[in-house]
Amino acid sequence: MKRAEELLRKYPSLANVPVAVVGGKPVTLKELVEMARSGNEEALGAVEKLGIDPEEDELKELAKEFWMRSLPEGVRVHILGYGSLTKDEVIRNIERGTEVGKKFIDMYMKFIRRLSKLA
Repeated sequence: MKRAEELLRKYPSLANVPVAVVGGKPVTLKELVEMARSGNEEALGAVEKLGIDPEEDELKELAKEFWMRSLPEGVRVHILGYGSLTKDEVIRNIERGTEVGKKFIDMYMKFIRRLSKLA
């Protein structure tokens, strides 16, 4: 729990980054800490696992939520070798498990792994 609280204190801009699935729903770092503080057992377990690879289905949901929150409407993301994608195209590729969708999941996981090493 201390790691998650320390991350929030040191890096408040990370508060709205989805980091875990609790009750079948992606939750942000801030939400996770609040749930854990209130004694939610599933949230406490998720805090313990921060930085450890989530299950594949959870990872897909977290990556989708991350990109939905991170990419502004109207912005196109350019990926070398894959062209230009809208926010909706990014989400569809993640859902379908395409090669480019897997690249976006991988980018999310690299971000989360780095995040877990900050505290």
